[in-house]
Amino acid sequence: MVKDNKHGVQASVKPEEEDLELHNFKLLPYYEQLDCLLENGTYLGTRYFEAYKINTYHLPAFFAEVWYDNKSNEVAGIRAFTSRE
Repeated sequence: MVKDNKHGVQASVKPEEEDLELHNFKLLPYYEQLDCLLENGTYLGTRYFEAYKINTYHLPAFFAEVWYDNKSNEVAGIRAFTSRE
């Protein structure tokens, strides 16, 4: 977060891909996480679990899954993890 002392406003700053660690990614708002994955992540594949389609992406420091609800065709959640989890 960057604070503008003059106006008392805080705004999130999206880290560059190479600087993005798992902890910082998890601090981003949901829509910025999704943008980051779609713009910078390497798509690895899709799997299905119950009512969900799960797309897996890789960024240099971690992996992430985007869970889509098949019925509503909307993103149900994002799960980020390292290969050790």
